[in-house]
Amino acid sequence: MVLINFVKNVLNRFSVNFEEETEFVFSDPLFASISKSIERPKEREVLRIITEDKINYILFKIDDTYILIGPYVTRLVVAKLSYIIPLIPIDGLFEPLINTLFESLWGKDGFRVKVITNESSADEKNYLENKDYYDAKSIEKRYLSEKSLLDAVKTGDMDLINSISFNILDKDIIEKRNKNPVRNIQNYTIIMNTLLRKTAYDVGVHPIYVDRLSSNMGKRIESISTSDASRVIMKELLFEYSALIRNHSYSGYSDLIRDVLINIDINYSKHISLDELANELDTSPTYLSKKFKKELGLPLFEYIIRYRIERSLESLKKCDIPIGEVALKAGFEDQAYYARAFKRIMNTTPSKWRLSHKNSTK
Repeated sequence: MVLINFVKNVLNRFSVNFEEETEFVFSDPLFASISKSIERPKEREVLRIITEDKINYILFKIDDTYILIGPYVTRLVVAKLSYIIPLIPIDGLFEPLINTLFESLWGKDGFRVKVITNESSADEKNYLENKDYYDAKSIEKRYLSEKSLLDAVKTGDMDLINSISFNILDKDIIEKRNKNPVRNIQNYTIIMNTLLRKTAYDVGVHPIYVDRLSSNMGKRIESISTSDASRVIMKELLFEYSALIRNHSYSGYSDLIRDVLINIDINYSKHISLDELANELDTSPTYLSKKFKKELGLPLFEYIIRYRIERSLESLKKCDIPIGEVALKAGFEDQAYYARAFKRIMNTTPSKWRLSHKNSTK
């Protein structure tokens, strides 16, 4: 009785119609006409019954009581029906609600779902199986959306990223391979992580950065437990890869200079010597220096100084970190030298820059 009351309370919040009977006899006329051909649900077994007109019922058993939820329709215009019966015109909300209800009753893996249609009487199927989804037009639409999204990530077009990701997440484009809607988004996020990883690599981001972000996001994806969380992580995934490509794409540079830039990015806070760099990259200091200036437009050590200044800005926003410590963390052994370089490049002092950006402190 406690479980039945729980079901009532949950469904009442969403104005969902339901009946309960102990003898498998229900007053709904349409269901009564098809119930004779339906086997009774076993314990912890949920039947999703879909009529020829795509009207849905959910039937299950708690103790000795059978509970019927419905009729309801999804992706179907009620006005197209040739007869009038009370319907619940719920689309995206209903299936997550039902799934959550049964997980609350019996645990995530404590029940199974059978889909019963006019084509198949009680063949076990994927809960969200929808043959219409797999038609050529739907697949083509999804692939085009994914391509547009990856192109937007390459160019860093945040407005376009927001627009396309909204269409994918909220307009029924995601593949439905699982009865759990959260798991569907989680699976799709894993797919997108793979596609974005390849995209970043293809535009010249070194594997060390790609692998680092891919691994971190993989851990985040594993933690997804709600639809809202999955959407947040999907957006974060897109923005992080866009930033990665913007900051670490070395396409257009020779292999030698790309290796130099990566080395600087990894070791900017340490002492960097031209001779050591050249030796590590199996070239001469003179050739490396000339090659670097030709491709970057400025001398190697001027680039290193500017890069260190840029990397220091985030720490400089944090007013609790002394400027001397900021300088040391960025690779400057001398605070005075850091201040002079900062003034030359930023046209202001570190302290004044910090003051003007204090609202950006995290």
